[in-house]
Amino acid sequence: MTLQVANLRTVLDTSRGVVRAVDGIDFELRKGECFALVGESGSGKSMTALSLMRLLPEAGRIAAGRVELGDIDLLGLPEAAMRAVRGRRVAMIFQEPATALNPVLTCGRQIVVPLALAAVLFLLYGAVQSGRAAGAILLTAPFALTGGVFALQLGGMPLSVSAVVGFIALLGQVSLLGLLLVSAIEQKRMDGMALLDAVIAGSTEKLRAVLMAGSLALFGLLPMAISTGIGSETQRPFALVIVGGMVTTLIITLFVLPAVYYVLATEKYETPEQEDEAA
Repeated sequence: MTLQVANLRTVLDTSRGVVRAVDGIDFELRKGECFALVGESGSGKSMTALSLMRLLPEAGRIAAGRVELGDIDLLGLPEAAMRAVRGRRVAMIFQEPATALNPVLTCGRQIVVPLALAAVLFLLYGAVQSGRAAGAILLTAPFALTGGVFALQLGGMPLSVSAVVGFIALLGQVSLLGLLLVSAIEQKRMDGMALLDAVIAGSTEKLRAVLMAGSLALFGLLPMAISTGIGSETQRPFALVIVGGMVTTLIITLFVLPAVYYVLATEKYETPEQEDEAA
């Protein structure tokens, strides 16, 4: 597979006239090779990459040249076909990726996870009526989700839409098991137990329930995670995320969450009504 760029010319139509952002660049990149395009700021490095990806700003256009990926003419592809190439066969890391949305993806796909986190926090607070308890559950959630990342890596699967859906479902499982454990601890404290005793007693009491709930999801999706039949490429990312994530979820819920709750909780237990009266 070879990426060939010949006489690529990109211009920007501005109020001051036409600006030649990329002016006749040529290079060839074979599979396994590394190619460095070096230049000062404003020399056209990013504009070259945007031209290859066909992600130019509204004022930009490719005036001439040829860009071929193997036997595919990237400049001649319809936009629908080009979307299947971007991010899969040709990709780029945008400047300041942590502070910008990815123009290759729709906004909905990029904000769905933060929205899900906000919804989970709201529901957790409504269930336990304690910001500290809800925060403890949500604080441990990212660590529990790491199992899904490792599972995708071991399975050689990309971060697809199916995998993102799996992470959202896994977040629900993490929250459910965390809520099960924290509710038991909160109940022990309401009965008059000291903080440390309540953490130990509540965790011990819900040990079997957490293991059963986690194992059900883990083993239920295990056949899908190891399947290789027709359609498995769309099912496996979802299943791998759940199976791998449940392994770390059980560890985090049973051992890390009680410790985080102990650190965040106050020694004296107060109901929301008591806190309101004190305020």
